[in-house]
Amino acid sequence: MQAIIESMRQLQEVLIEHIAIEKKLEEIPKILDQKEEILRRLQQVNGEKQVEKDTVDEQLKGFKVSLTEVEDLLAKLENQISEIGTQREYEALEKEIQIHSNKETQIRKEMIALEKQSQELSEKIGSEHEMIEEQRVELEKAQEDVRELKTEYETKLNDLASQAEDISVNLDAELVFKFERIIRSKGGKGILPLRKNICTGCNMILPNQFVNDVRDADSISFCTYCSTILYYSDESDGEEVVEEETGTLGEMLDLDDDFEDSDFDFELENYDSEVSSDDDAEIDSKESEVDEDDHMEEEEIEEDSEMAPVADSNEEEDDEFSFETDEEDAEEDEEES
Repeated sequence: MQAIIESMRQLQEVLIEHIAIEKKLEEIPKILDQKEEILRRLQQVNGEKQVEKDTVDEQLKGFKVSLTEVEDLLAKLENQISEIGTQREYEALEKEIQIHSNKETQIRKEMIALEKQSQELSEKIGSEHEMIEEQRVELEKAQEDVRELKTEYETKLNDLASQAEDISVNLDAELVFKFERIIRSKGGKGILPLRKNICTGCNMILPNQFVNDVRDADSISFCTYCSTILYYSDESDGEEVVEEETGTLGEMLDLDDDFEDSDFDFELENYDSEVSSDDDAEIDSKESEVDEDDHMEEEEIEEDSEMAPVADSNEEEDDEFSFETDEEDAEEDEEES
């Protein structure tokens, strides 16, 4: 089994290099595509400028025709000056000549602007032609380099494929197929060492029985989390697998009971302290309320005592008033009789 593990480690190195070259081959067309896109854009911009220059040249031709017509007309009008007999005809002819002269001046100004624009476009088209030619040469060189590079990579791939085939002679075909899929999906990590009871591929803790199976190396072991093939590394010698403490069910239950009892005692103490503090606070508040009530009762008693003389005086006045009314009633009875 150790020989199989070693063969798979060698195969992993070959497959990693094989996959890297395949990726480089996939990137080669992208390089050509970029250069071809640059060349295409340059040609497109150059074509647009050429169309613009052709339009300007056509306008120049039209203005040249118009200028020739105006010049011929001015020549005819100037020849008519000698044939004019009246001042009024002279002024009308002079006015017409002035109008066509202004038109000639305007045409010449527009022709100068168009000629300047045409010249600038010609210069830009010429410089872009040079850039296009340079880009075309660069593209042809890149195509040649790509052909050579592809030949080189394909040769390397064939050599690596031969090496992989030689290494895989004594390996199960299904295992090799699965192993290659793992390498491609895990970024080149198909077989990795086991460190203590931790998978170095996904850093997950593995069961002790699985770790022992890997150390025994009786069969190929796949990580239950990341599917990576694991082997026991010689660098782990001297590092014993951490054994989990085990015991009987009763011991575990006793341990749990002790833990729960200690937690309960601690919580009970906290509860008693909280209740006592709350009771003390409540008692203090009630005592303060009782003191306030007593104080208020004393104040009411004092107020009643102060009001008592006033009430007695009021009663005496009432008695005197009732006595006087009784006497008056008696006198009235005597008079009536």
